[in-house]
Order: sequence, then structure tokens, then C-alpha cells
Amino acid sequence: MDLIIRKETKKDIPDVYEVITESFKSQEFSNQEEVNLVKNLRRTDDFIPNLSIVAEVSGKIVAYILFSKLKFEMNDGSVDDILTLAPVCVSPHMQNKGIGSKLIREGHNIAKNMGFKGILVVGHKNYYPKFGYSSIVNYNISLNMDIPADVAMLYEIEKDYFNNNSGKILFSDSFLP
Repeated sequence: MDLIIRKETKKDIPDVYEVITESFKSQEFSNQEEVNLVKNLRRTDDFIPNLSIVAEVSGKIVAYILFSKLKFEMNDGSVDDILTLAPVCVSPHMQNKGIGSKLIREGHNIAKNMGFKGILVVGHKNYYPKFGYSSIVNYNISLNMDIPADVAMLYEIEKDYFNNNSGKILFSDSFLP
């Protein structure tokens, strides 16, 4: 398999939406709004083109991941930009081949090189810990949305970033249904 992981281009966008749609259509946890979320994020300053990443096999887009900005209001009054990972998706016929894992790791590397300190993901509680994510209940951090604690997980790009800071992570209106 000749896998290429790269930054998304404008030409890729229709294929990205197709991959998102087909990847989530049979997922019971999905509200089928993932394409709309990405469309909404593209129109905001929270969208980071360098963190909109595709995986390509034989010239065809088979997977997509997006990391976008969130605000982290810390109890000391300071505010940091952190990231959220949403969505990550792989075409059903290409799943279980490690492509999603490669996208996540590539996104982590790019985020680190860009100076981000932490990432929030809302997702499968048994999947993301293998990448270093841990439940938000392990930290003194809350969210401005009602999300079950077992699916809200944090990843520290900078060692002890979430351990050493407390406060609230703020989702933008793009994440509201």
C-alpha cells in the first residue's frame, strides 16, 4: 500500500466530505453532522490549514483528520489556544490498516512543531488512550459543553501541561448542533 499523508488542498475538499460521510454513516455514536462541523470550522479562525490532513492511496483520499483551535481559560486568568481533534475518519474499506493511527501521530507532530501544548478529543474511550490521551476527570479542567467525562480526553504535548493548569476549555459555536 502506497500511503501518502499530507496537508489537504482545496482540490481535496469534495473527496474529504465524501470520506467523512461514508466513515460516519453507520456509526451509532454519530449525529451525522461531521461534514457540517468541518464546513463550519473552515469559516472560522479556529481552522488551521496545516492541521487539516489527508491520507491518500493510489491518488485517492482514503482518510482525513482535523485539529482545530479551542480556548483554554485558566483559573489564573490567562488564556491559551489548545487543539481539539475532530473528526478523524477512514474510509470503511481502508479501516484497520493503521491509517487513522498514522494521521493522529502526524497531527501530534505538526501540533508540537507549531507550539501547541495540549489537545482535547471527544471519542472512543478505548481507542485514544493508546496515543497518550487520558480522561478529563484526571485533571482539574471542565468544559463549556455537557459531554460525558468518559469520552472527553486530553493529550499533553507539553509535559504536565494539563496537570499544572486548571480551568475551562471552551468550544466555539462551530461545535454546537
